[in-house]
Amino acid sequence: MHLGEGRLRDLVTQARRVERFIVCHDTLPHHKYPQVKPAICRGFADRYSTQALQVIERLFGFIEVDPPGEDVNAADNTAPTRDTAGTAQPDAAD
Repeated sequence: MHLGEGRLRDLVTQARRVERFIVCHDTLPHHKYPQVKPAICRGFADRYSTQALQVIERLFGFIEVDPPGEDVNAADNTAPTRDTAGTAQPDAAD
């Protein structure tokens, strides 16, 4: 992602303030892999414990999956998932 200076810090601050999470840039709609569902940024989820992440963890848990790449047809994206490169994915849009 090509973000301006300080933009990531602003996004993290905002997500933490409203107790949400950041979506992985590789899974943003209409980005690199439009066929995958949006996923939670693994780096954010590993560093911060927001209310939204706690609820997802308690209700659904997270499942490790490969990050989006050349073979994106391989996952059932109906359960919350977390890939090994840095994303976690809830089954409902946030």
